[in-house]
Amino acid sequence: MRTAGLRTTLVLMAVLIAGAASSCRLGEKVWIGDVAWLSDGRVYYEARINQAPNKLRSVRPGGKDVRDEQAGAGCEAEEYGLRALPNGRMAVSARCGYSGTTEVLEYDAGRTPQAERRAGSLSSWVTAVWDPGTGRGYFDARDQLSCRRLGRMDVDAASPLYVDAAGDRVRVDNFTLGEPCESDRPDASWPLPAGPDLYFFASLQAKGLRGDQRLLAPQVLYRAGADGFGHEVLGGFADVRGAALSRDGGTLVVAAKRDGDWALWRVDLPGGKVRRLADGDYSGVSIAPDGKHVAAVLSGGADDDEIRVLQL
Repeated sequence: MRTAGLRTTLVLMAVLIAGAASSCRLGEKVWIGDVAWLSDGRVYYEARINQAPNKLRSVRPGGKDVRDEQAGAGCEAEEYGLRALPNGRMAVSARCGYSGTTEVLEYDAGRTPQAERRAGSLSSWVTAVWDPGTGRGYFDARDQLSCRRLGRMDVDAASPLYVDAAGDRVRVDNFTLGEPCESDRPDASWPLPAGPDLYFFASLQAKGLRGDQRLLAPQVLYRAGADGFGHEVLGGFADVRGAALSRDGGTLVVAAKRDGDWALWRVDLPGGKVRRLADGDYSGVSIAPDGKHVAAVLSGGADDDEIRVLQL
């Protein structure tokens, strides 16, 4: 049952987002990946019909004016990662099918439909984000065994990230390709820069686990300051599938399992007060520039996925 008083202000049906309904044949499945709500008023999203190549598209709230976007990656992308940046642009991670690398780009949607390269190719599948004000950049890498790792894109990594694991400081940002899941370092993911601070999730109980067991290990929200040490904000999450921070850093929205339920959760920062926004299997999340609404992808299972916009 949905939370009392919740107002769904807009529902963008997936068939209309992915393409005209008349172009879809019986049995086609529309899948939607990441989303990013930018200051130009458009919701950018990744879409695929059946096994066709993924497309980067955008739409205005109301489900109208759907258009294809050219991300500027030097390959045909198999998967996109999208993150809204504080400067109104968008970080685009495009995984190249032929090389297995990921191109990381900065997309200036408000000026022209093209991208400016922010970083070179990164091996493995990553989703990148950075703070244009401080220049600090991070990426969240994952592999087929559901291992999650944080890496850094800034040149100066003099202040590494640590969390407290059983009384020991354990570093979580020294990403190494090919490192086995059974390493002593905890899983860490979903970097969310907020000025001088960084929010991220880490699982201290994922060692030795793989696949679904690893995904369902408890995850904790941490906040790291200038000293690079992660202080626990809130625990109790599992399998975080989407997370977004408001521009003022005061609201975090998380798509994850908590209290035994899959749902969309709002966390007030810095204190960590949490409340349920909506039940369901949500994933990609992006908060509107006005900070009053959030767009999130609701899995349709055998039916089409939807982008739902909810009031915060």
